[in-house]
Amino acid sequence: MAPHPRIAVSSPHMSTFAFEELLPRVADAFAVWEVFGEGRQYLFEIEDAFKELTPSYDLDFTAHAPVSDINPASFNAEVRALARSILKRTVEAAGRLGIPRVTVHPGLRMPMARWDDDRLRRLTLEAAEELAAVGREVGVEVCLENMAKNWVMTFQDPEWFGDAFGRIEGLTFCYDVAHAHTNSPEHVETFTRAFAPHVGNVHLSDNDGANDSHWVLGRGTVPLGDAVRGLEAAGYRGNYVIESNTFEEGVESIALLESLLSSLDA
Repeated sequence: MAPHPRIAVSSPHMSTFAFEELLPRVADAFAVWEVFGEGRQYLFEIEDAFKELTPSYDLDFTAHAPVSDINPASFNAEVRALARSILKRTVEAAGRLGIPRVTVHPGLRMPMARWDDDRLRRLTLEAAEELAAVGREVGVEVCLENMAKNWVMTFQDPEWFGDAFGRIEGLTFCYDVAHAHTNSPEHVETFTRAFAPHVGNVHLSDNDGANDSHWVLGRGTVPLGDAVRGLEAAGYRGNYVIESNTFEEGVESIALLESLLSSLDA
């Protein structure tokens, strides 16, 4: 049976393997791979392998920008510049590889930033505008992701980012439903309602509402069905990326998501 055309997989753990090692396994189970572009899979480091190998597989790609040691809204100007440079190089590499979409995390609330959230928000918006501009130049959509409940994380509430998705050309919303659920069940409904027209990518995993555990779909309390039904009703027709702890757990989640999507098509 052919993989469902809208179901993708992504995992930071997958980036610990060589791209060429995982490629045939992913193509056998999924129609889309969101490459987590760090570890052994920084996009600008695997370009040759990507160009040589991917034409042999019936597989589409999106990408997740690096997150380790990356803070595009750092109050340290040198750290901020380096982080944005790595993110821009990722978007540019995606353009050269024909990858249409790159998901990016917002800035982080490091210790000194706890007392100046307005500045942190401004710097995150500034980074988003810079990345979206690079994306427009190379034909790549930049998707900014909402984050899980944690004092270090930003963009946990819809109002934190305001009207940026409607205002910044080329910037869309990566809706992580499980992240919203860790803030409260109501956040899932609010994000779905507020940002559905701007969603460019969707991340799905499961948890108990307390931690961003990336469990197999169906093992926790994330209202996956409500979110997917709401997005589909709003006209979303993009990918659903299973964000799993391992590739194998991503495969375990396929059946539930296929069943859910099939019920909506019926």
